[in-house]
Amino acid sequence: MVEDATIGKQKLRMIHPLLFVDEDGSKIAFKEEKNGNIKYFYYSTPKNVSLAVAHSQKMDRKETYSDVSNSSSYKTYINNVSALSIMGAKTGSKFDPTGTMTQGEFIDALIKAHGWYGFPGDEAINRQQLAASIPDLNLSAPISRQSAAVMIQTLKQLEPMATSKVKLQDTADAWAKDAITTLASQGIVDPDTKLSADGSFTFRAKDLLKRQEASALIDLAFGYHSLLIKW
Repeated sequence: MVEDATIGKQKLRMIHPLLFVDEDGSKIAFKEEKNGNIKYFYYSTPKNVSLAVAHSQKMDRKETYSDVSNSSSYKTYINNVSALSIMGAKTGSKFDPTGTMTQGEFIDALIKAHGWYGFPGDEAINRQQLAASIPDLNLSAPISRQSAAVMIQTLKQLEPMATSKVKLQDTADAWAKDAITTLASQGIVDPDTKLSADGSFTFRAKDLLKRQEASALIDLAFGYHSLLIKW
């Protein structure tokens, strides 16, 4: 049986040990790790548009990092992406919250956050889309905040929130402005990016993305993966 707040309870019938079907005929597939633990499940259900293709991951709480204080406004985001193995320690027990990420590292994190990591075909397609989303891709180069926003929007394809009027105050390249303002209208900004009452904000688009900022943007954009679904 699976249960969450949206679909309620669903009884499952086993087709084989890693494939089940619910009462409506929708399939649920589980992915097994080499050690036998179940790490992912995939659920295709027509009951709700937002769950049309739901893919979630079993969460394992990780140890806290020695360089992330309890008072950090990024701590929750860092814990969430760590629990989902989207991002982890840089060295030993340190997350390196103010360190940078390469474009390749950020793409790896997005693929995992998007929920298709390890599924043949889909991962390759998403990697191609991300690679084509920014000019002058260099997987070894540090990623900028504006490139990170564009990559997130490439996967999420969000619409600007009609009730949220936002205005970017500082400079960003033309290819990144729409992605930045769309994410901001949806509340997908790091804790250090403040929206004024009139919707204006400074994004520091061309600054290099910090790891703690990446954790916040990823968790806010893909946070549904941290919902605990009972199974």
